[in-house]
Amino acid sequence: MPSGVIKFFNVDKGNGVVQANYDNEEIFFHYSEYRNPSSLNAHLQAGDNVTYQIAVSETGIEAINLQKITDESENLSQINSKMKTVGYNFLD
Repeated sequence: MPSGVIKFFNVDKGNGVVQANYDNEEIFFHYSEYRNPSSLNAHLQAGDNVTYQIAVSETGIEAINLQKITDESENLSQINSKMKTVGYNFLD
């Protein structure tokens, strides 16, 4: 799953931009795509690390299913990534 950093988030409009880690591409997202059940009242803000999926819409690509990266989820992602490079494949 791709990851990136929230470049900006407009609370009033409910949308923002994620800057992808892999190529620095800026990808639009809407707050309705934010998926963090443990922190429903938490707002996204510039500098937050997130994972997301990419979808194609009428206006171009956008980030969907955004989730904040916590220390725990980041560690699991790094472990899975390293294991895949040596031939093991775990379900995310």
